[in-house]
Parts: sequence; C-alpha cells; structure tokens
Amino acid sequence: MRTLLVVWFVLLGHPALADTEAAQLAHAAQQLPDNALTPTTAQRLVEVALLVAGDDLDPAVLLAQAYIESRFDPTATSRKVRGSRRTGSWPSSQPPPFTGNLYCGIAQTQATTWAACLQLRDPAIAVSAQAFELREWLRRTRGDVALALAGYGCGNAGLKHGCRGYPGRVLAVAKRLRPRVRPLS
Repeated sequence: MRTLLVVWFVLLGHPALADTEAAQLAHAAQQLPDNALTPTTAQRLVEVALLVAGDDLDPAVLLAQAYIESRFDPTATSRKVRGSRRTGSWPSSQPPPFTGNLYCGIAQTQATTWAACLQLRDPAIAVSAQAFELREWLRRTRGDVALALAGYGCGNAGLKHGCRGYPGRVLAVAKRLRPRVRPLS
C-alpha cells in the first residue's frame, strides 16, 4: 500500500502526465451529470486511471465504471437493504448499518472490513483495486469485454444474466468520455 501511495504522490506532481488526453478526459468527466468533481479532483482521478490502465485497459472504461458505480463519490458505499443493493454517500468514519457484502469507494470495490472500506476512499487505491478486478474478469471471460463488465457489476450471476444492462451503461459513458474507446485486451 505504501508503494502505491508513493506512486500516487509522485504522479500528482509529474508535469509530463498533464497531457492532452488527460485534460480531455478530465473535462469530459466533469461534464457528466450528477457528479461533484472539481477540476483538480478530476485531473487527479484521470491521471491515476491513465497510470493504472497501462496498455491493456482503457482509462475511459475505468472512469465510466467509477461514474456508474458512485458518480465519482469516494465516500459512497453499497449495502444490501431488503435484498436490493443501495448506493449512497457515507461520509462517516463509522460503518453504516449493513448486511452481507459491503462495497466501497469510487469504483464500489468489495471490502471485507470497514477499515478496508475506508482505504478504498483513496482514488489511487480504489482505481487500482478496480483495475485488478476488471483484469481478473477479462481473464475469466477470455477477453469478452461485455461479459467481463457483467461479471464486475454482478458477479457470477452477471455472466449468466447480463447484469441488467450494466455493461452497456458503462460503455455508453466511456464513449461520452472519449468517442474512440481503446479496445480492452
């Protein structure tokens, strides 16, 4: 974790990463409805997504997932309420009442403890965990992007039932962020 945080701080001060692609993605992310990204926060989030995406993921897809999952809210949590998943901001340092699995942070990554949930409020940790999970779903689905997104959004049930349109929503937002989405591999 410490290495990731060091990379995060080095990245933030690295002027070479403030390129056109990052600026365009950050601007597009701020134009999405119902989000509270400041220009600085948007730029930082995009720079992390660009770094974490590497050559095999599209940062626009990572950002689109974060938007669909939480509207870029790092304090968001999801929990099951009467069998249905509810997402909302939980700014407290104390855990919300929940049953079952707890999903946290910008990308709504599964956390096993409240302490892990609090760590997922850091965009660098959240996007790194998100990318790791998406890569795993891509491996499991042999590179099928829509199926991998369904798995990410709904787990194994998503592989069978399509996850109620989640892959289509993510890819539509990714196209709004950048008309030419890089293929995932």
